[in-house]
Formats: sequence, structure tokens, C-alpha cells
Amino acid sequence: MTKQYTVINTSTNAVLRHVTCLESDKEHNCAVGETIVEGILEPEQATDSVMDVLRAVRDDLLTSCDWTQVTDSPLTESKRAEWATYRTALRNLPSSNSSTTSIEDVTWPTEPS
Repeated sequence: MTKQYTVINTSTNAVLRHVTCLESDKEHNCAVGETIVEGILEPEQATDSVMDVLRAVRDDLLTSCDWTQVTDSPLTESKRAEWATYRTALRNLPSSNSSTTSIEDVTWPTEPS
């Protein structure tokens, strides 16, 4: 079964394009610096839809840096603390952007280097 997806730039969080594909093929539609979320995001959509996309992108970003918080990660304690702060900011995004009507208006936290 095919689904519709929105491809988003991971640096700017701008909507890049919409694709329709099998769920198993969705990652093949992303280049470096892009993420994909289920559904079609249009600027005129309701705030609830924007929040759904915000949460989906946020969840993908959290998942991609889960490894930073495990005790046997190669990070120093100070770097692990930086990543923990970043992850807290990601988790707080929905409440700090509750009135946002466009994904382009979200101020995303900066990923530690």
C-alpha cells in the first residue's frame, strides 16, 4: 500500500517536496540532510496538522540521537550533557510552539557539534 509523505530539510525544516511511495521505500526518497514524515504538509493546513508534523520531525530527531545518552557512548560527560540539553529542547517544542501555524515558523534547537 502506498502512502503520501512530506520530505523536510533537517537544517531549515522547510518542506521540500511531497512523495507517494511504499512505506518500505520512503527512506529512498531522502537525500543527506532530509527527513521524511507521513502525510502531506501544506502551508494553509490547520495548526493541528502542523503540530503533527512538528512532533513527527521532532520524534525522528530524538530517535537519531538516542545513542548519545547511553552509558557506553563514546561521548565525554560534557558532550553527553550538551546532547541531553538539545534533547530536552526537542521534547519541549510542541508546548513552546503551540500557536504556530506553519512548520517554517518553528525555531528548532541547534544540534551539538
